[in-house]
Amino acid sequence: LKKEYNKTIILIDNNLNNLYELSDQIILLEEGQVVISGTPSTVFNDLEFLKERGIELPSILQFILDSKKYDKQLLYSKNLKDLIKEVYKNVKETHKEI
Repeated sequence: LKKEYNKTIILIDNNLNNLYELSDQIILLEEGQVVISGTPSTVFNDLEFLKERGIELPSILQFILDSKKYDKQLLYSKNLKDLIKEVYKNVKETHKEI
């Protein structure tokens, strides 16, 4: 809708997975005050800020971070389809090394 009609869409949601995948900009409020704003990658990259406020990472980002524990370097993906492609590419490259 945004691209087709050139309109700004305001989405209010507690589901961070939705916000991460659908938003170009995120504004987090705390007691009615803006505490952080920016692109999804900017907002969710401040892990200390999120931890202090008890905010969990979107599932896609958590998966990417968890993969680093196994020495896998997945590129940041904005949606599940892109994440699956990235995992497949990574597995394929790993298989070539064996």
